[in-house]
Amino acid sequence: MGLKKDKAASAPDKDIESGNEESKAVSYRELYKYSDGWDWLMIVVGSISALGHGALRPAFIKIFGAMIDDFVGVVPDLNTLVDNITKRTIMMLYIACGAAVLSYFQVAMFTLTAQRQALRIRR
Repeated sequence: MGLKKDKAASAPDKDIESGNEESKAVSYRELYKYSDGWDWLMIVVGSISALGHGALRPAFIKIFGAMIDDFVGVVPDLNTLVDNITKRTIMMLYIACGAAVLSYFQVAMFTLTAQRQALRIRR
């Protein structure tokens, strides 16, 4: 009733499932040998976006610390406190918008170049 498996055909499957298949480490040059000029441009844009996104975290922490100092420190009147908090909140909003744009480009560029290279390898 059931289908019989061919032992020769199932042997490689067993090696893959058990993890016995050896993997060879490749260099970065071999890793990117299928990339063209557009792929390299996307890698550079993605890397710069990643650096910018990472640099925004310390800027956010510095502004947040200044905001806490405004709450704890001595402020002459309530209007000054509200003005300082409003200014710092708007700066934090700009940082959040910049982080959203940079993180989008970071992920989009690396994903797109990976898809293009995978398609080229499969052909």
